[in-house]
Amino acid sequence: LRRWQATISSHSYLRWQTLIIRPYFRWLQASGYRTDNPAALLPMPKRKRRLPRPIPEDRLFAAVVEAPDRIRPWLLLAGWCGLRADEIARLRTEDVSVDPDGGVFIRFLGKGEVEREVPMPGWVWVAIQPLLPTAPGPCFGRPRRADAGKPLKGKHVTDAVAYYFGVIRGIPDRLHSLRHRVATEALRESGDLRLVQDLLGHASLATVHIYTKVQPQDMARTLSALPRPLLGERAS
Repeated sequence: LRRWQATISSHSYLRWQTLIIRPYFRWLQASGYRTDNPAALLPMPKRKRRLPRPIPEDRLFAAVVEAPDRIRPWLLLAGWCGLRADEIARLRTEDVSVDPDGGVFIRFLGKGEVEREVPMPGWVWVAIQPLLPTAPGPCFGRPRRADAGKPLKGKHVTDAVAYYFGVIRGIPDRLHSLRHRVATEALRESGDLRLVQDLLGHASLATVHIYTKVQPQDMARTLSALPRPLLGERAS
C-alpha cells in the first residue's frame, strides 16, 4: 500500500484515493475477509487549505445579466444564497416558503443530509419565480443531451456553469467561486463567523476561518495610506 501511494504524484488525488482505501480495508476486516487492517497504518495526506477565490463583482453581475434562463437561477442561488451545486440540483418548489412579512426562505437537506434553512433575498425570488414550475417537484428539471431523462445532479449544474463561464464568456471562474463570494461578502458585512458558518452549512467553524483572511486589496490600500517621504526633493 505504501508503494501504491508512492506512485501517485498528485497530492489531492492521493488524499482522495487514501480516503477510499482506508474504509475499504476496515470493512474487509470487520466482515471477516481479513484478520488485519494494513490501511490503518497508511499516512493520510493533509488537506491543503487554499485561499477563497470569490468571483469579482463586475464579472458576476455581467454573467448573471447575460445568462440564459436555464443558468441564471443557478447563479443567483449560488451567488446570493451560497447554495452548493448538489443543493441547487435537488431543490424542490416545496422547499421554498414565503413568510407573512414577505421573507423568503429555503429549507432543504444539505451536505451530510443535514437540514438547513437559508434566506433568499426578495429580489432573487422575484427574478427566479417566473422560471420555476408551479407544481410541486424539482425546480430545475432534467439535464440535457446525453443525460436526458435522468434526474438533474450537481455535476450537471457544475459542468453547465463551467461551460458558460469558460467557453461562452471566457472567464476563469466556476460555480464554487460564487459561494466564496457569498461567504466573503457576508463576513465583511456582518463580522459574524457563526452567521457565515450556518449560511454555508459548514459543520466546523474552523472551515470558515479561511474567509477571515485579509483581502490583498485591503492590505494594499492600508500600505498606500502610510506616511511617506517626499522623494526627489532634497531638504535645503
